[in-house]
Amino acid sequence: MIKIKAVYIGNADESFIERNFSDGINVIYSMDNNRGKTVLMQGIMYTLGALPTFPSSFPYRKYIYIVDLNIDNRNISILRYKNSFAVKTNNKFDLFESVADFSKYWNKTIRPLPSIVKDGHLITVGLELYTQIAFVSQDSKSSAKIQAGRFNKKDFTEMLYAIKGLDRQELDSIHEQNLKRRRNELNGIIKIRRKEATVLNERGTAMSMVSAAVDKRDTKELIEELENARIDVTNLKKRRSRLLDSLENSRENSR
Repeated sequence: MIKIKAVYIGNADESFIERNFSDGINVIYSMDNNRGKTVLMQGIMYTLGALPTFPSSFPYRKYIYIVDLNIDNRNISILRYKNSFAVKTNNKFDLFESVADFSKYWNKTIRPLPSIVKDGHLITVGLELYTQIAFVSQDSKSSAKIQAGRFNKKDFTEMLYAIKGLDRQELDSIHEQNLKRRRNELNGIIKIRRKEATVLNERGTAMSMVSAAVDKRDTKELIEELENARIDVTNLKKRRSRLLDSLENSRENSR
């Protein structure tokens, strides 16, 4: 059982402390809006490794967050500032520089995290996904979207099955892994061939000469351009002749 005992949010200029939690269900309420209820709840989740989901107007990076917990009758205090964590237990003090490191500590020391199959591999979920089961957003935000970084809604569903011991997916067999590896190789080859095809379609390039079809197309286009140029020259000559004839007639009439 995980129990919240106290929450501290603040910095050198201001702070907020909530220590009125009791065993069982706690209701955080206020008669007015914008009193900090959502920031309090999101501050708890953020301290436990969740991605920040604070209101856009709240400068959460300027604050330090501390949560006192009782987990399976063990008192634990967790401090978070940006992506750094400090954990204080009865006889030890640990520091972590990332959510990933804190997740590993949680899984090994505090409580095991569920494992799921993702992309054919068995992995332990991070706290950014695990904490999603404890907080439902408000303000018309869709619960269909999982705010968990590299994890998605499918991973969230798999985690729920894993918690109940009902794993849905299985690890890929060696044959499936080889097929996926071959698929990735073929996708890479396709990308290279597409780039080469783009170069081949560029007229006048050295590579275009190795393509008979492209060379034939270029020759046809060049002949058409030459024919159009010949017609233009012929028309200009005819026009010049008409102008010269007109000029000669004007001179004779002036005599």
